[in-house]
Amino acid sequence: MITPDQIRAARALKGWSQTELANRANVAVPSIANIELGKQKPSAQLLDKIYEAFLLAGIVFTKHGVEKRSFDERITTFSQEDFPGQNLYLSVLEDVYLTLKELPEAERIWYVFVPIDEISPPAIVEQIRKIRSAGIQIRNIVNEDDTYLMGDLGEYRLIPKNLFVNSISMVYGTKFAMTLDSSFEKPEPGAVIIINDENAANAQRGIFEVLWQTLPKPKKSTAREKY
Repeated sequence: MITPDQIRAARALKGWSQTELANRANVAVPSIANIELGKQKPSAQLLDKIYEAFLLAGIVFTKHGVEKRSFDERITTFSQEDFPGQNLYLSVLEDVYLTLKELPEAERIWYVFVPIDEISPPAIVEQIRKIRSAGIQIRNIVNEDDTYLMGDLGEYRLIPKNLFVNSISMVYGTKFAMTLDSSFEKPEPGAVIIINDENAANAQRGIFEVLWQTLPKPKKSTAREKY
């Protein structure tokens, strides 16, 4: 749970006013002021909104304080041990959005290996919708038994279940990212590694394209919600 001191420190790190934070978090300006002054005990839902606004702006709350995190280094690693309680995957999705939306239309393709739509929390679903709204194409390779597909069927290919591993990897722009220590019971990754290297990304993209062109398409979806 983030504290008033952390909120003030994070605002200072970003150079945000209370009004800008309120707008980004979609909360009332007086709420931000009262929380920072200790006059209001915020609900968990309100703190989540503030936390996500900072997270999507590259701010992370560590056991040592507040840090600005960039994914533009050649190799970036971060874990739940360093950033307890934070949604690491949400941070990666924001980097996907920021990276691909600046590319020419033909290059705005996000390759994702084994995402699981059915267990994605609301914040992840909304971030994927944001990615889609930028005209970014998505190519997903999923378990052949997975029928809960929230996108168009043409956006998916099915991998045999004996080859399926519940660990997300992806390619976007010049970056290759993978999650560690996730499972069906605990889908939030324990750690994330991002390699920002054009050759490495192109190598993974080539492997992905071979799979994309040879694996079968799904024939149905049981998803009750769509992106």
